[in-house]
Amino acid sequence: MFSFPTMEDVLEDWKKLSLTEAEGAKVSLKKSKKLNAKDYVLAAKFLTKRALNVEAIGRTFKPLWRSRGEFTIREAEDHVLLFVFEQENDAERVLASEPSVFDKHLVLFKRFDFFVHTRNMRFTTTKFWIQLHGLPMSMMDPETAIEIGETRGPVSMAENTKEMVGGTFLRVRVEVDVSNPLCRGRKVAINEDSEIWVSFKYEKLPNFCYWCGMVSHTDKECDVWLSSKGKLRQDQRGTEIGFEHCLSTQEKLRLPPWLEWVMDWDVHLPIPVPWNQLRVGNKDHPISQVIPTSQQALTDYQQASNVQRAQRVTSPPTRVAWHPPPDGCLKINFDGATFNDINKASLGVVIRDGFGQVLASLSEQIQLPFSSNLVEAMAAARALSFAAELGFSRFILEGDSELIIKALQSKEESLAPFGHILAAAKTTVDVNCVSFTHIRRLGNVVAHNLAKHARHVTGLQVWMEDVPSHLYSVLLTDHG
Repeated sequence: MFSFPTMEDVLEDWKKLSLTEAEGAKVSLKKSKKLNAKDYVLAAKFLTKRALNVEAIGRTFKPLWRSRGEFTIREAEDHVLLFVFEQENDAERVLASEPSVFDKHLVLFKRFDFFVHTRNMRFTTTKFWIQLHGLPMSMMDPETAIEIGETRGPVSMAENTKEMVGGTFLRVRVEVDVSNPLCRGRKVAINEDSEIWVSFKYEKLPNFCYWCGMVSHTDKECDVWLSSKGKLRQDQRGTEIGFEHCLSTQEKLRLPPWLEWVMDWDVHLPIPVPWNQLRVGNKDHPISQVIPTSQQALTDYQQASNVQRAQRVTSPPTRVAWHPPPDGCLKINFDGATFNDINKASLGVVIRDGFGQVLASLSEQIQLPFSSNLVEAMAAARALSFAAELGFSRFILEGDSELIIKALQSKEESLAPFGHILAAAKTTVDVNCVSFTHIRRLGNVVAHNLAKHARHVTGLQVWMEDVPSHLYSVLLTDHG
């Protein structure tokens, strides 16, 4: 009767094997010129389940990194890519700009050693700027930021310590171990008798799991969700309560413990909250009943109205929406806003590629000019200077002010009061590589909301590869 060999049998047979003369001859490898460039190679681990589009990754990172030399991308395995740079400074600049994000998922970079296989490399850390909120003014100094930051990981010193003080909060750059859940904050002793809670806000925070706090997966990939076999209700998940940080402690809905500190991250989710019911104290409507109730209400309305519409053939109205630029080109949208009550105006700019990915955005508050056309002109000028600062040369500049766009398209300098502003701004770019297009307000909502956001900004605020978190829903719906 046949029986399977045991492990002991296999090991015994293995000992009897020997290498042939050809197999046993050792080969001494010498470092080649190509291997000497290992300091210029970075390995990148993409924390996503999706297949990697190497071409799209290269097109996205090239304008962001503004590398002086060329770089190539080599595919490894298990969502790891190798970025080979011609110049060492370009590789160092990538590491200095961490954290890196692609398609809202975290990318972990580290220097690559050609003598180590990628499957043996451990990608566990990246550097975050962490904001420290809740400190008294007497403790608002860089030394405090460093001391608290060192509890999370190694601290990278800023060249200018002014970057570490943000007005009402401190900032510290920390190498965070992302193989563990993100930390929500720290208890800090003021003296022997009292202590305070210092909350952490992570800048450029990518997709993460709302159940366990890991950045390695999203909430639907979490073991908590999977173990429930899909039985968790929508209203049981922390992600279903949006903008909850705006509510006072007494008004908070029934939050899972995890979301209590997710709010400290300034994460905003595009889920509506029944504000009027909360205000008057009525019981909130179950979120699971929103869609069925809405469908029934629509059916009741259609039956009650009983409107006899004329039978005529009409073409559907064209939807005004933002559309991505052609391959190899970028699109920059701008807008301005005025706030007469505070005697201020604001500028908003967003730069996106052909995939709709945000490369950079800004909100800037300025003194109120004497006309709204001047504000729009200053927004267009700021968009052009922003593109020049980032090294973008070929792009489409788009705005909802037809007057400003026509002035930019004209080869003659405008005689309007804003003409000199546009003329000076056009000298910062190669106008032969730039086109100017007009879009209605509905196709310019991201830039418009960035301009509105500047009401709450002092001076200039810039986001690389991102927009303010409360505009994520606007960004998603804006894509045509």
